Amino acid sequence: MRKLVKPADAGASIPDPVRRNDLPSGWSEVEWSVHWARLEARGDIKVKDVPVEDEADTKAPRKAAAEADAGKNPQADPPKAATSGAPAGRATAP
Repeated sequence: MRKLVKPADAGASIPDPVRRNDLPSGWSEVEWSVHWARLEARGDIKVKDVPVEDEADTKAPRKAAAEADAGKNPQADPPKAATSGAPAGRATAP
């Protein structure tokens, strides 16, 4: 789960174990972990959820692909050609 965090005090030095430096003074997106939960419980950081529109943008292509796999999206899944090898509309001689 990803969240936005920033120091509760502007001049505070908050370590970021992933980036291996201090957390910047503005909002930073981080992978939520025990480290961030402890800092939030102590009141050292402010936390807010990542905006929902970011998640919706990433799900749209997956939904179209899933519909194409299920045959629900005719533009993404065009009809397959006949497999007899004969041109369409012509009967083959026995």
